[in-house]
Amino acid sequence: MSAGGTPRPFSNGGGDFPREFVENTLGVNPEISKKSKGTFSIPPMRWVEERTFARLGNYRRLSKDYAILKTTSENMVWIAMLRIMVARCA
Repeated sequence: MSAGGTPRPFSNGGGDFPREFVENTLGVNPEISKKSKGTFSIPPMRWVEERTFARLGNYRRLSKDYAILKTTSENMVWIAMLRIMVARCA
């Protein structure tokens, strides 16, 4: 979290392109988690994005590119995330 309590976007350090893209496009400074040297440790917040992508991979419509239109694929992601969030609330 940045000063003031507002959450900052985060990424797993897959190069400088995502950081520069977010800074230039959205005008925010993302939090990039780095890999640790030597011992095993989980970087903060990295597990959240990995868990989300793993859950999305469980949906048949998202496992392959079945849709012809981009909007159809986007809507399937929205539906899948809606189902995940409803399941978490229940």
